Amino acid sequence: MAQFITTGNKRFAFESKYNSVKRFCRALRKKNPAQYDRLEFDPGEEAQVDYGLGAPTLKPGTNTYRRPRLFVMTLKYSRRCFRKVVWKSSKETWARLHEEAFRYFGGVTRYVVLDNLKEGVITPDIYEPQLNPLYAAVLAHYGAVADPARVADPDRKGSVENAIQHTQDTALKGRRFESIEEQNQWLMHWEERWASVRIHGRMKRQVQEMFEEEKPFLQILPLKSFSQGNGQYSRS
Repeated sequence: MAQFITTGNKRFAFESKYNSVKRFCRALRKKNPAQYDRLEFDPGEEAQVDYGLGAPTLKPGTNTYRRPRLFVMTLKYSRRCFRKVVWKSSKETWARLHEEAFRYFGGVTRYVVLDNLKEGVITPDIYEPQLNPLYAAVLAHYGAVADPARVADPDRKGSVENAIQHTQDTALKGRRFESIEEQNQWLMHWEERWASVRIHGRMKRQVQEMFEEEKPFLQILPLKSFSQGNGQYSRS
């Protein structure tokens, strides 16, 4: 059944799912230069996620130090971040990290912007990307809509890419850890004691202050976690 969207003096017919309609509306907003070039987003509107590399860490059972994968979720409005390093990514790990981040923030943004990495996206598409079923199920449980960045659109995830670089250049520079748990403890300490209380360079405001403004606009967490709500994590 066709759905209709009106923007300005134009009306569009749209035969698709509700989440696709939401992505379509966002794409229309970006075609307006005043919207596309805007630097700020509404509180609770968007989170950005990506992987980088953490600091050298002792690999269990060896004498070798390796760099684990660094997952970061950044709230676009306040720049508040969730960071965690893992040795190996998978579809399950990617989905679980999102759930941990939502629980950490105490709420959920309406959209999650990500790369078209295999853990999240099977087939890229502007309006109807095919998501990995587990990832799609976790986002649906929390009421968030995935908004994969277009290929060759380097500015779309600028906030989380900056957060990863900032973490590497500040929190992790020159450090190495004896365990992945130690690195995660340090990242949490650094976020709470330094990153969240800093004055954001461009905004000229404290990150935590902006997060307190944003938090009431985050979607309410479901009472149960994904697995408690009869969802199933399967290792992959």
